[in-house]
Amino acid sequence: MIIKSNFIFTKDKDEFTIEENKYITVEDGKIKEIKDDCDKEYIDYSDKFMIPSFVNLHTHAPQFLNRGLGYDYELLPWLNKYTFVTESKYKDIEFARKYHEKFVDDLIRNGSLNSVIFGTIHRKSDNILIDLLKKRKVFSYVGKVNMTMNSPEYLVESKKESIDETIKFVEENKDERVKPIITPRFAISVDSDTLKKLSDIAIENNLPIQSHLDENLDEVKTVSELFEDDNYASVYYNRNLLGKTKTIMAHCIYMNDKEIKLMQNPNVFIAHCPRSNMNLKSGIAPIKKYLDLGINVGLGTDVSGGNNESMLEEIRASIQVSKLYSIYVDKNTKPIKSSEAFYMATKGGGKFFGKVGSFEKGYDFNALLIDDKNIVFDRNIDLLDRINAFIYSADDRNIVKRFVLGEEIY
Repeated sequence: MIIKSNFIFTKDKDEFTIEENKYITVEDGKIKEIKDDCDKEYIDYSDKFMIPSFVNLHTHAPQFLNRGLGYDYELLPWLNKYTFVTESKYKDIEFARKYHEKFVDDLIRNGSLNSVIFGTIHRKSDNILIDLLKKRKVFSYVGKVNMTMNSPEYLVESKKESIDETIKFVEENKDERVKPIITPRFAISVDSDTLKKLSDIAIENNLPIQSHLDENLDEVKTVSELFEDDNYASVYYNRNLLGKTKTIMAHCIYMNDKEIKLMQNPNVFIAHCPRSNMNLKSGIAPIKKYLDLGINVGLGTDVSGGNNESMLEEIRASIQVSKLYSIYVDKNTKPIKSSEAFYMATKGGGKFFGKVGSFEKGYDFNALLIDDKNIVFDRNIDLLDRINAFIYSADDRNIVKRFVLGEEIY
């Protein structure tokens, strides 16, 4: 397949790469080359532009029903009053099927064609989510959540049940595009023995891990009361849950220097979720600092802490909150640029999946075709201005086609 269009991506975080009126060749779902001319048949999208599809590093499928609810509360009371109540309903398989289908539709509509997703403790419902993602041909990791303590009785598993169900979940899911990920909810809700056994499952099966870290001050305080480790990150690290295999830690707002050092591991990723951090009054993560230290950072919508599945809104919010950070928290820290925010939403998070999130040679051709006619009325402005207008003013309606490994999906 050969496509003519305008291609906008970020090879690195510091600047956009713009290939105007070029031809991209895709073979076996991978990018072979971008060139200036073509003497073969091609598809012409030269009146539009293409970007890599978004990589959503952190969201919760069973919280999709709760978008916009409970934002007068902070994290821990919000979980108890809203989130846990809703997640318990996913014990009902038909309920799960109905709302997981809506979640998957919304995820894809917003251009997230690679995603990392929390399920619930209910293995059978998590398998329904996996089946729906497989049918839509997108790339995802899905986690059967583990919760063995400090949670409502209706969402607490025994230690044995939690491990046995996780092992079954791993054994049942061997697909190449939609894979399991080990998912202790957070340190508050999983006992030390179970955390260690989960790390054993991850290492034995070479599976990635996801959880939450330093999201909220009351959360951090509670973890310090439950565990004797030096800090929150050490709770995971000391039980082989941080960096032994690929690891995503969501939020990471309040990390100290020792924790930051633990995160400077090529296997470890931060999922930055700025809208959730605002909605639940969690705080502003020093993302520019993390990027400058070379830590892997991607973006996550974190529904329903985040109020919808729009990665575009997450890109905008990441820029805006970093500007507030530079004004009110640390005047010596520069805000992130639009290229850095775009990079986190594509190649930065894409590293978790491999060669994903760019239009460089050998990368998966996972892409979005963008029509910006309703945003940019002057068609003579350059592509750099057009991508910035898209970042700040577009929504899912500007995404007119979606491609996974070169195949258009719907």
